[in-house]
Amino acid sequence: MGNTTMDTSPLCITVGITGHRDIPDEDIAILRAVIEVGLLELQANFKDTPLLILSGLAEGADRLVVEVAYEMGIAFAAILPLPKNDYAKDFTEPSSKQAFYTWLDRAVWIETLTQNSSEGLISYQRDQCYEQLGFYLAKNSQLLIALWDGDIQEKTGGTSQVVRYCLEGLTHAKQHKSATFELPGYRPVIHILTRRLSQFHAISLQDLGKQKWLWPVVSAGDEEWLQHRWRKTLNHIGLYNLDMREFVVNNHASIQSSLTYLLGDLACFDELDTKARRIASDFAVSDAMSSHAQVLRRRNFLCLVFLALIAVISQQCYGYFLKWHLLVGSLGLAMFSYLLYHRAQKQRLEIKYLDYRALAEGLRVQFFWYVSGISESVSDYFLKDQRDELEWIRQAIFTTELPNSNTNFRKPTKWLLQRWIRDQRIYFIGDQQSGRKGKARIDATKEAQLIHWMRISFFAGLILMLSTAVAYELYFETLPLDWKGLLLNGFLASSGAMLCVVPAIKLYLDTMAYDEHAKRYLRMGQYYAQCEKQLKTLSESDSAEAVEKLLFNIGKQALIENGDWLLLHRQRPVKVPVM
Repeated sequence: MGNTTMDTSPLCITVGITGHRDIPDEDIAILRAVIEVGLLELQANFKDTPLLILSGLAEGADRLVVEVAYEMGIAFAAILPLPKNDYAKDFTEPSSKQAFYTWLDRAVWIETLTQNSSEGLISYQRDQCYEQLGFYLAKNSQLLIALWDGDIQEKTGGTSQVVRYCLEGLTHAKQHKSATFELPGYRPVIHILTRRLSQFHAISLQDLGKQKWLWPVVSAGDEEWLQHRWRKTLNHIGLYNLDMREFVVNNHASIQSSLTYLLGDLACFDELDTKARRIASDFAVSDAMSSHAQVLRRRNFLCLVFLALIAVISQQCYGYFLKWHLLVGSLGLAMFSYLLYHRAQKQRLEIKYLDYRALAEGLRVQFFWYVSGISESVSDYFLKDQRDELEWIRQAIFTTELPNSNTNFRKPTKWLLQRWIRDQRIYFIGDQQSGRKGKARIDATKEAQLIHWMRISFFAGLILMLSTAVAYELYFETLPLDWKGLLLNGFLASSGAMLCVVPAIKLYLDTMAYDEHAKRYLRMGQYYAQCEKQLKTLSESDSAEAVEKLLFNIGKQALIENGDWLLLHRQRPVKVPVM
């Protein structure tokens, strides 16, 4: 890949930190031990997924968790509500300021939520900055650790507000109030009972450090279901990391091919900023893994259909010839088909093909949104109503979006038009100038061809069966004995075999869903064609806002199409063929 260095680091579990600033010194040792045990438990439960701590690095809880995590070798990121020098004014002691800058230097990355200078900020504006930090932690964390005394207050940007965002959903935040209905995003909270100097006697010494998992209360009895869903989501991310670690070792060429497919030229990769490189790298890996699983899945499925067909033919021949080896062969082929299917299930080919394809398409939209200057997150729009086994895809996408870049990196509209809009239009509906066929036409042709062969097999079998019956009536008495057996048994077995091809092709058609795909691809290709036409006009008038709006809308449409594709195939999984 030349000098191109891709980021193939695993996806992480983001752990947000909130809590009191005024923790008594005598409580530190107890809390450190509790925090360490909690982090060790998370590492043990999700061993294939590294932890990433998100901390505001304020005094007290923020730094305490970071200290413990740093000693354990766990990475942390600094999320600052204000520019660092303005934020440091909150820390009155010189030693505290020095510790703040020291921890900043140790962070894997730093994100400052308020970019403009805060000189002369009044208290109300500063509170808004802290509220923004709390919202960021609740939105971008898959788990929140709260060192909190449990006192529920409505202080803007306070600990109880951040906990409430996690347990009640982000739609309760001021930034997300709207008249539309949507399912809120929930996050579990590890509540560690913590004393504070301002309310020292609110918690007894015996209760200090007690830990409790808090789960969102959606409706009565939902806690167990939410726990299962959350753990399942993180386990899926761990499986992806495991698959990725094994895949990248021996598949550099296919990953490079996927990256080239996205960018057109690998030299472009070196021109991207850090965040764009990360998204592009994750796309290339997930796209390559999905394509690899697709090839194996299709090969296995065709083999299953073929073996099942031969097994049925052998069984039918046994019914006519009564040869024991035909029956044994039929049973053997059926058993081999089942073992082949079981092996494919163990390799998780279906999940790898479907889920990793959906992840790749989501990352494709996220990449082009980002390099076009659109700050929206795909995870806010993709598969929003599939909150169970597909939740991990959304969670995986938003971890690749961290941190937000402040470089204002942007690719020209002409490049976006060529590499995204036109490329996808050609993929879906083809290109008349180059003579390239699109997927819509290819799948429609496959559907028509298979239906044609299905009809041929049906009528050929039917004609052979009728011909055998006619020949039996006209010539059976005059034929030699050997020819009688061939006519009666052989021809009937052959006609039955031809008829067995019909359900085999039908099974393949139902699973591949060529007809449904052709319709979806045609519609999506038309969207891209319309977008391409409008972009050419907009790019000439240099209307940046209109370009962004157009690219944002086509991205949302692409996410809807891919979500529908994923659900369609999940409803039609590859099964052991039963004739």
